[in-house]
Amino acid sequence: VAEALYTKAVQEVFKEYVRDNWVSSNTSNWICDVTAGSILCSVALMGDYPPEDLEPYLSGSILKVGELARDAFGPDGAYGEGTLYYIHTLHGLTKSMAVLDRMFDVHFPEKIAKSHYFLLYQMDPGTKRICDFGDAFENLMMFNSSSYLSLANCAYLLGKYRDPYLKWLYGFNPGTTERDLLFGDETIVAKSPGDLPPVAHFRDIGTTVFRSGFGHDDFMFVFRCGPFVNHQHFDQGAFFLNDRGENFLGEAGRTDYYADLWYQKLVIQPGGHNCILADGNPESQRAGDFLRDVPAWKNYAFTTDFITFDGGAFVSGRLDPIYKGKFTSLRRSVLYLSPRTVVLIDEAVGAPGTGTVELRFHAPMMEDISVSGRDAFIRRPSGTLAVRTLCPGNISAEIVRRPMTLNEMSDKSAANMKARGFLRLSADLGQDGGAATVVTVMTTDRAVMDGLNDRTAPDHAVLSAGETGFFINTARGGMYTEGSVTTDALVIAAGPKETIAMRATMVDLQGEMFLRADKPVSVVYRRDGVVKTLSCSAFEPTRITMALDSKPGRVLLNGVPFKGWKYSKKDGVVIELPAGESVIGIK
Repeated sequence: VAEALYTKAVQEVFKEYVRDNWVSSNTSNWICDVTAGSILCSVALMGDYPPEDLEPYLSGSILKVGELARDAFGPDGAYGEGTLYYIHTLHGLTKSMAVLDRMFDVHFPEKIAKSHYFLLYQMDPGTKRICDFGDAFENLMMFNSSSYLSLANCAYLLGKYRDPYLKWLYGFNPGTTERDLLFGDETIVAKSPGDLPPVAHFRDIGTTVFRSGFGHDDFMFVFRCGPFVNHQHFDQGAFFLNDRGENFLGEAGRTDYYADLWYQKLVIQPGGHNCILADGNPESQRAGDFLRDVPAWKNYAFTTDFITFDGGAFVSGRLDPIYKGKFTSLRRSVLYLSPRTVVLIDEAVGAPGTGTVELRFHAPMMEDISVSGRDAFIRRPSGTLAVRTLCPGNISAEIVRRPMTLNEMSDKSAANMKARGFLRLSADLGQDGGAATVVTVMTTDRAVMDGLNDRTAPDHAVLSAGETGFFINTARGGMYTEGSVTTDALVIAAGPKETIAMRATMVDLQGEMFLRADKPVSVVYRRDGVVKTLSCSAFEPTRITMALDSKPGRVLLNGVPFKGWKYSKKDGVVIELPAGESVIGIK
């Protein structure tokens, strides 16, 4: 038996997954399935084989698992593959973690301890439905409590790290295996995620979540724009929109990989998601490159901006690298206005030969959708989602039927056996590299829609929701003027205590320079007496210049004294911003 394990498991796994480097992207659940088995076999054989005979096999498998931990798990609590594969990864990972920790004092990175945070943000606690991307289970209760696909795979993490949020999640569908008995701890007090920030950005994975709260009736918008990962769909730029317990906008969803003929043609394609299409082609996207693979391979979608402000948040990402040359530039940005409103801003510049840009919005049932002029509605039993297109004026809106998947047909109840469909918005680009900016407001708040004031100018749109007015650039980075504001910002709103400018290189207020940047940057500027705070989001290191009446006493970067600045009466303060999100304090 020992010889069989040694020759057929320990050695063969090393040859395939380490020496030959199968799954070179290091982002597949199969790595843990295979290498964890090899690690456990190696430990079991320690009484039969001398230590030198177990190398380099044991160390090689440990290092391969380490690569998976580095590349598939984000530093902020996310896992790249869908939920099904996350649980599958934990099946092998947590078994090997327990052995490596106890036997060899091998410790895994802390990000594994909070890798479940994405589930806290992407799950409806009332229905247990998970709004996740790729080949993912759609409901937490679909995991069998006694199988290899169960939350028993979280038991070791729960016992080791004692995270009260994980205990809350685990409590919805606890496992019934030996791992729950060995590692579970009933003394851990569960804690709901209600005290977590309602907005989250999982940078490496590319998922951004806007929530009004963590209850069943709260608003949830989940957006994906990031590099490719194993077992992923061609769904970059897609989103889910839930509110009041209803799934207003989703996707074709989970179905059988092999038996469903629509799986390859539609379900995994951008046409089966709330994506942007070129010329209506449901297969508009290619597989993006991985974040960490061959260093020269950088053709993937990526998020460039993420920032929060009082009453909302903003995220923006580039999509054109995965659109097969059909767009010379393609960007989707989302402005979130708390608690229940989002504004989609889609900027498309077509390559020669690309005639239209199309947006899809997948409702649960075709009969839920109606269109009236520039407004569309998705009506569900618990509420209505209103969709208003502000520009361009020549947008075409249609309700389109799509095929049912085998998974949808498996429930043959009268309520389920209805036509499926989506709302299609199309804008003409011409055939010579034309451009269009599509601005779409979506809200489940009737008062917002009833009070929505909007108008368009040749180079920008004006939107007033509540007491705040927002100016939106429709000239693809060109300059425009509205009232006392002159800017090239994609979105700007100026108030007495807070000014937001998203993707701007120049902002003038009241005829005077307010901001200059050598690259597009998103900022939120707050004034509180003598203290000025500048929250920033820069995709790469950026130099910004801000007008100030006097030289600051000191400048802080994320609360720490910062030397990367200088001041002159002529220009104001010049700050060398690092890439990523940062907070500048000026005193």
